[in-house]
Amino acid sequence: MNSALLIIFMVAALSLGLGVFARYGKTMTLEQWTVGGRGFGVVLVFLLTAGEIYTTFTFLGGSGFAYGKGASAYYILAYGTLAYVLSYWLLPPIWRYAKQERLFSQSHFFARKYDSAALGVLVAIVGVVALIPYLELQFKGLGIIVSVASYGSISSSVAIWIGAAIVTIYVIVSGVRGTAWNAAAPSGGVHPAAARARPCLCRRPGRSHRADPSVRQDPTRRGCGQQPRPATGPRTAAG
Repeated sequence: MNSALLIIFMVAALSLGLGVFARYGKTMTLEQWTVGGRGFGVVLVFLLTAGEIYTTFTFLGGSGFAYGKGASAYYILAYGTLAYVLSYWLLPPIWRYAKQERLFSQSHFFARKYDSAALGVLVAIVGVVALIPYLELQFKGLGIIVSVASYGSISSSVAIWIGAAIVTIYVIVSGVRGTAWNAAAPSGGVHPAAARARPCLCRRPGRSHRADPSVRQDPTRRGCGQQPRPATGPRTAAG
């Protein structure tokens, strides 16, 4: 087993362990499972929010869109900024009202606030429908990352199924607490993982990661800046 596979399996085991352990010492009532008992605190809420916002789309979709489409990718910065500004004013009163009325979901909020069960059902349906492409995007990105980081030893499909199984287990067991605890993991894991995957990601498209015998590598240079030189015979004084 190479080091890449070992790291991937360790991260997967850590994610599952953190997610399951998150319920330790807590009685998993509906309030605990859905909103963490409303007692996460500033740091954990920040990490949970960051984990929800900066996902595989940030590392693959957003950067790829910017590379391929150019300035039109600024919409990502625009809607993120608008979300932060609007949330600063809207979320505190929503949170206070939801705490007062003991509400647990968006559909629950709309149904109670506007006294309309039909509106609550509509919001729930829209939320589920909107989550389908979002989940597809995240799992596809996960599959690509794991496949590249493992040098193809783990296929994208297998990585998606393993990731889905891990998430399903710790969400069922610990609810949003499992998600919050795992949101803290990227702060210590994303940068080492990115550094580990960098040599593979920097290679030219369609080329194997194995050394190409037709080119001569410069042993003093590494990474994306390395430019292979064609293999030639002994250089002359004129050459």
